[in-house]
Amino acid sequence: MINYQDCFVPEYTCSTLCEICANACGHCDWSKKNVQKPVEGWDAIRNDIMPHGKGTGLIESYVVLDCPEYEPDEYAERFPFNREEAIRRVKIRKDYSYRVAR
Repeated sequence: MINYQDCFVPEYTCSTLCEICANACGHCDWSKKNVQKPVEGWDAIRNDIMPHGKGTGLIESYVVLDCPEYEPDEYAERFPFNREEAIRRVKIRKDYSYRVAR
């Protein structure tokens, strides 16, 4: 039987700066309803996603690394954003998506 107390669980880090931004969910150019345009001046990597289930294909998505509209929310201190880790994750997702699409 596995003793889960002996397992290593890495500290959670955010996948994108938006996860810990007070302006997410409708308060920035990217997340405003019916607007969704990239924020001028942000540093982001486009990373389109395929929704689960029935859909119309890929959905435009980004991993935001730096943004002029970023305001830390109440979770920012507890769940740090690691830029290098976010870039590493994007590369893994893109590589996986490429292999699946072939």
